[in-house]
Amino acid sequence: MLVRVEASVLMTCMKPYVEGKLPIYNAPKSDFTPGGNGVGVVTAVGKDVWHVKRGQRVVISSHVMAGENVEDPGQFLLGVTAIGSFAEAMQADWPNGTLAEYALVPKSTVTIVEGLDHLSATELAATMRFIVPFGSRRTSPPATGQPRRRSPRSAACFAGARDSQVTRSNAHY
Repeated sequence: MLVRVEASVLMTCMKPYVEGKLPIYNAPKSDFTPGGNGVGVVTAVGKDVWHVKRGQRVVISSHVMAGENVEDPGQFLLGVTAIGSFAEAMQADWPNGTLAEYALVPKSTVTIVEGLDHLSATELAATMRFIVPFGSRRTSPPATGQPRRRSPRSAACFAGARDSQVTRSNAHY
């Protein structure tokens, strides 16, 4: 799905992240555009997309989970980090994040925004800071006595929103 990005969440640790000074994050191996959650307008949809339409306002979650019905599906944070061989393979297919004018993202990361027209894109992106990491609504809870898996995003260095007017030439990351 192609989304024209209006705002994206900017990690407070962006500068050391792009400089490779945060070894806890496993960035894509090839050139990539960083960036996690975002807000935008759909400009194109792909195969097997039935509900999301061009022109709709959406939020983009950076959480990507494999669609196979397996016990422990691979998952990673779009434009940020991947842990494990399945996650790294998925990240190789979807390396780019939302710090760009347009973002090509998996359809599973997009949610239609309805009834929030009174919020600017920046305000809506900032509210995403409070969303439960790693899509807890998409997975069933662990069996009784089993621990919950810890999210790589629990480091919580996501702290603000970037307006689409900020460009690489005037950004300070």
